[in-house]
Amino acid sequence: MRPVQGLEKVEGEHPDVIIIGTVSPRRDAFMLHKEIKDNPAYSNIPMLVIDACPEDSVQKGWRRAEGLMLDPEADYMAKPVNPDVLLELVDKLLKR
Repeated sequence: MRPVQGLEKVEGEHPDVIIIGTVSPRRDAFMLHKEIKDNPAYSNIPMLVIDACPEDSVQKGWRRAEGLMLDPEADYMAKPVNPDVLLELVDKLLKR
């Protein structure tokens, strides 16, 4: 999903939480995160970033500089993701 498509989805559905996974090309996940956080109408939506597993991060994951620019309120985890941990985290985000 391109950043524009992702933003259109947020605009159309007004989700309670946003989970951004690995998106190709590599920089698009960060751009989507930035577009959402820069938009005052959506910047308060809790966000979770699920990055590529460490061994794939050089080709597929977020760049280190992008990670450092990640919104400090966003939660972050890398694959593989334990489904139980993911559900707990989403529940926590929804309660914020």
